[in-house]
Amino acid sequence: MSGYLNDFYIEKAVSNNAFSFDERKNRRLYVPSLKDGGFEDLIEGDKVVFEDVDEKGVIKSCTGLKNFIRTRWKGIPVYIVDNHNHVFYFWHHAVITGETANGLPLIHIDQHKDSRAPHAYPSPANTHRPAALFTYTNTILNVGNFIPAALRTGVISSVTNITSQKEMDEFRLPAANSPKFILDLDMDFFAPEMDYIKPEIKIAFIQKLLPKAGLITVATSPFFIKQKSAINHLLKIFS
Repeated sequence: MSGYLNDFYIEKAVSNNAFSFDERKNRRLYVPSLKDGGFEDLIEGDKVVFEDVDEKGVIKSCTGLKNFIRTRWKGIPVYIVDNHNHVFYFWHHAVITGETANGLPLIHIDQHKDSRAPHAYPSPANTHRPAALFTYTNTILNVGNFIPAALRTGVISSVTNITSQKEMDEFRLPAANSPKFILDLDMDFFAPEMDYIKPEIKIAFIQKLLPKAGLITVATSPFFIKQKSAINHLLKIFS
């Protein structure tokens, strides 16, 4: 599991810590350790995991999860993180450990497409090296650029974005005998900006996809949604 066995701080202007780095008084971000448990172990943390200037020009400090959680839902592996770029590591980890197959399609349910290009990509030799993947995730990647990196390494083969009511309406559920996929959920899909779609409609949509997934990852996205709200919606989805 490499570095996620222990919590740590990002103190240089890299990864998510690079956002508004020179404007912030607090110049380090906390990353929780991974805990094996259940959905009942999802607890708000008290340390700052993301900080940036908001739309009003004010520094917004956000606390995330007390721990990242590794669990299962009806036998399907589930990884829950706060900042979304961490799923890049866990997608690769799940392939390396045989929890899921390499090169699965990604269904990405999120307020954002997270499709900015990172300034560097991992070398092919490092795509099966946990320590190198961990370093890359926490120095190069941030919450907005991890999907192009995953396409480049081949851990995912394609991306279907669900970021709006229109994309939900146009989406066709995979047939019962279709290949598995990675279901990636950002809880900012339930942020106030997305309230034009009723929560129960979003939950029902996601619940139809859950049993068909080969791997499920969830980000609670503290900059975009309050963690109490994110956790409450998450628990309803997996109830």
